[in-house]
Amino acid sequence: MFSTKAREKSKNLTFKLAVSIFAILFVALLGSGLLDLDGSRALAASKGGCTQIAKSAKKACNAEVQDDYWIANGNCKNLSDPATRDACIKAAKAERKEAKEECEDQFDARKDLCEALGEGFYEPVINPAEFVNPADIGGSLAPNLYFPLVPGNMWTYKTRENGVVTETITVEVLAGETITIEGVECVVVRDIVYAGDGTDPEAIIENTLDWYGQKTDGTVWYFGEFSLAKADCEPEELCEGLFTEDGSWKSGYDGGRAGIIMFADPAAEVGTVFRQEIALGDAEDAAEVLSFGGETVTVPAGTFDTDVLKTLDFTPLDPEATENKYYAPDVGVILEVGFEDGMATGERVELESFTPGP
Repeated sequence: MFSTKAREKSKNLTFKLAVSIFAILFVALLGSGLLDLDGSRALAASKGGCTQIAKSAKKACNAEVQDDYWIANGNCKNLSDPATRDACIKAAKAERKEAKEECEDQFDARKDLCEALGEGFYEPVINPAEFVNPADIGGSLAPNLYFPLVPGNMWTYKTRENGVVTETITVEVLAGETITIEGVECVVVRDIVYAGDGTDPEAIIENTLDWYGQKTDGTVWYFGEFSLAKADCEPEELCEGLFTEDGSWKSGYDGGRAGIIMFADPAAEVGTVFRQEIALGDAEDAAEVLSFGGETVTVPAGTFDTDVLKTLDFTPLDPEATENKYYAPDVGVILEVGFEDGMATGERVELESFTPGP
């Protein structure tokens, strides 16, 4: 999904507790029958469903900031040297100020997304009968042209920053491996990120299992992921061996909801803004279909100039970062271009090779 850096901006136990409380209240509303179609619209109009969720997330974010600050403050007070102690507390206060500003930025980004999506509640109806058997994709059933989940398909990408290779990524649709989520038998896709220009197991910095379901109409839904990533901390020698599960989520668990990762007919969706996932505070990727056709993309795997799909991918968890993604029919993602505050960062994730499954 989104960049490693963005996924690492997930929330700790304090935040998750707040989200759990919100989820309980949400379920209570479901049980009361208030969230039928008319009731949902009426409540959204009076309370602002999407914006109310954004406000709750902002409160949780600020609560976490305070929690982190006082833990840091306490650690500072365990320093015996007065000058070092004072400098530590000053640094903790500066970090608190920066973190509170980030909470505000995330809130603004969530509000912007609400304006694009509307104030209604996000409650996709998941009917397992409308999803296909993963084993049939590429056999008796055609895969999604722009997100082909054929067992055995494998992609290799290189991340380049201003022309220098910084990461190697392998993505594989695991044959014969599935997981059932909300009654849907989902495809399992393994996504491994290696540091540098190679696939040395010792260089793994992230290992993710993504879960997808394809509907009978060809639409692909994203049901969650389990991700292990090296902890982003300093100094590096003290962090060796540390991994985190930040960004992991599952539809139907702890408020998580599946989202669309690829439309059956993306050409008909130009201008559409949609959620790819939502697990508040952990995974909130969204996207907009920008164009279909008219793009020519050249990457190490080749030149693609027929029916190329272009999207804008973003997340309120990292409001300044966005990506343009390019997809080619029968292949999938061929290029990702990173932006920060609307300016190109020089980072490109380019397709090196695509090997179709057997």
